[in-house]
Amino acid sequence: MASLDIRDSAQKKVLQLHREGNALIGTQNGKPLSLKLNDNCRVQKRKDELGEVKYAYWPNGLLKDIFFMPGGQRIAHHEYNASGLPQQVDFYLNGKVASQTKVSYEDAEKRPFDYKLVTETMGVAFLTAESHCRYDEKLTPVACDMTLVTGLGSTQQTQRQHVTTEVSYY
Repeated sequence: MASLDIRDSAQKKVLQLHREGNALIGTQNGKPLSLKLNDNCRVQKRKDELGEVKYAYWPNGLLKDIFFMPGGQRIAHHEYNASGLPQQVDFYLNGKVASQTKVSYEDAEKRPFDYKLVTETMGVAFLTAESHCRYDEKLTPVACDMTLVTGLGSTQQTQRQHVTTEVSYY
């Protein structure tokens, strides 16, 4: 890749990057952004107006940890199930877990898009997402119904979405 230019006029977002050696340099919404890549083209470091973060990966290439630099304070840790699907993400503040996201699957191998995701802070769920899909003969999800519940108590909001995927095999 020599350059990347993404413009989302609906959300008024622009990402423009060009390659310089093992880095992607440019702007995101008019502000400087740089991504340093490793030999496997995985992002090692990201630097923007908020600072610099470093990424660590499991041996299979999946994201393991995110660290805020300088100092290397861990801000997130990712765990996966045997199928390589996300199982738990811990978000840290001052070295302690501040919030935790857990994902459970009805059948991770045959129905990986049928899941329940719950994000908690201090033991209280403030985001729940559920997805149930219809799969074709090749186990591709062709229609999914998703429900997202955010907030607590009287501030809770529910959003529902129906998503379809069309796949052609050749």
